[in-house]
Amino acid sequence: MQRGRSPVSLSDLLRAGLLHPGDEIRLRRGDTSKATVTERSTILLGETEYTSPSTAAKAATGTATNGWLAWYVRRGEEWTDLAALRKHLLPPDLTDQGDVESTS
Repeated sequence: MQRGRSPVSLSDLLRAGLLHPGDEIRLRRGDTSKATVTERSTILLGETEYTSPSTAAKAATGTATNGWLAWYVRRGEEWTDLAALRKHLLPPDLTDQGDVESTS
């Protein structure tokens, strides 16, 4: 599978109402890192805003990682990764490509 840019961005998730400004997101694997989704379609981690989930995840962990799979948001009683939210907006032929990244 070829890596590439996702056709779905954080902005798209916000416009679709799948993410909301002020949503707290957390990293997987018991990590205590927390960030906030902003109204500017960025991820605020500490005092720095990131346009990419993967860039924010790398800043939090020090390791390159797929941010769409690393960041989780609480929906009801469940924590859902951003990739699962993104699948609602992906064309059917791209829904199995969990490693595509978007810059916004």
